[in-house]
Amino acid sequence: MAREFETGTYRMVLAQSVSRPRWLAVKLAVVTAAGLAVAGLCSLLLTWSAGPVDDLAGNRFGALSFGSRDVAPLGYAAFALALGTAVGLVVRRTLPAMAVTLAVFAVLQVAMPLAIRQHFVPPLTASVAVSDEALERADGIGVKAPGPDSVTPDTPVVVNRYSVPGAWVLSSESRMVDPSGRPVDATKAQDCFTGAGPRGAAGCLAAMGLHFDVTYQPGSRYWLFQGIETSIFTGLALLLAGFSLWRVRRSLG
Repeated sequence: MAREFETGTYRMVLAQSVSRPRWLAVKLAVVTAAGLAVAGLCSLLLTWSAGPVDDLAGNRFGALSFGSRDVAPLGYAAFALALGTAVGLVVRRTLPAMAVTLAVFAVLQVAMPLAIRQHFVPPLTASVAVSDEALERADGIGVKAPGPDSVTPDTPVVVNRYSVPGAWVLSSESRMVDPSGRPVDATKAQDCFTGAGPRGAAGCLAAMGLHFDVTYQPGSRYWLFQGIETSIFTGLALLLAGFSLWRVRRSLG
């Protein structure tokens, strides 16, 4: 649309019997259909080729993988095309319109996995008892203190990056608590670490009846999240298309 204004070819529309909204609607329909076909084909090929890797990783909610697999790219493609059209109608210059479109789309691509997607559905919280098996799923355990001499009873004892098979774990750090739900005495936990080492500490901590909470989105919600995200971007695309059809009445001429 910005190129139409830059080259002046939009004036041809004024000399035609077809209405301006219909002219734009046809252009949008053709370009969107082509864009969705390309996005769908690329997504299908990537989903198929990366399937073994995704199965091995066990987490399809990853920031990069989720948005490039299955149906989500269709929503992105529709939104990007509608956004570019709307920005072109407002900015009327090709390079600035491309820059604005790319910037807005990039911001949303970053914000969606980092701040928005996890809130589609309220996450689940599970209480995990400390054990050798449980701690094998974590990247590490320890007392969160600057040094061994600075440990106090109130110092946090944490489990780092506990993983739930197939799920999207939202809590990167979980604090250990005792059977009554109170934070564990870090000096007692420190005795487990210094006496048995990080590996042998698991049995010592388990004997104290400790547990920790993990917040996550289960793997069974993957297709629900795909549908929600695709619907969000499709809805935004329809709103932008509606804006463009309204705007074209005022922009031409």
